[in-house]
Amino acid sequence: MKNVYTMSGEVWIYPSEHAAWHFVHIPQTIANKIRKVNTTASVRVVVTVGETEWNTSLFWHAKSQTYILPLKADIRRREGIEAGEQITFTLSVCA
Repeated sequence: MKNVYTMSGEVWIYPSEHAAWHFVHIPQTIANKIRKVNTTASVRVVVTVGETEWNTSLFWHAKSQTYILPLKADIRRREGIEAGEQITFTLSVCA
């Protein structure tokens, strides 16, 4: 892994009738760097928030024109993360 980025963002809930998916937008400047080398709709990453590290994917969000990072309930529980909160995290883009 060569592309490592540390950033902050606000946790938001994707509106849905049946689920409460939590996400964070990837800042546009970082999303642009990632898109230069990964033009697919999803990009594999390793994420660290606090003491928790996990493998996941970023997903292209056409409405906001940036990637979004999903935050599973288990991760949110471990780190005490709630919607509306600013979090700082590091992501490493997988080659």
